Amino acid sequence: MTRRGRLVLLGLPVLLATAALLALVAVFTTAPAAAEQGVRAVPSTPALQVTVQPGESLWQVAAANAHGRDTRDVVAQIVVVNGLDGDRIDAGRKLYVPLGS
Repeated sequence: MTRRGRLVLLGLPVLLATAALLALVAVFTTAPAAAEQGVRAVPSTPALQVTVQPGESLWQVAAANAHGRDTRDVVAQIVVVNGLDGDRIDAGRKLYVPLGS
């Protein structure tokens, strides 16, 4: 057998095994991330869950639950904890409002 023939004979299985291994790694690393997208995480900080009432703004929700804190800070915390894209919220949505600090 020629040198090129031996390289092909040995190289092709190594190449296929590498491709299979990479595919397997991709399946196991992307599946959990995709599954978690549909699951809402419960905040790790103490929080109160409130339901947004019709006509209520994020500012109003924050002000009602600020308990002596700066309303701007509470709004920012609500946005982060709930993963909001902006300050628009729909009536009936349940939000976590962080308590304290």
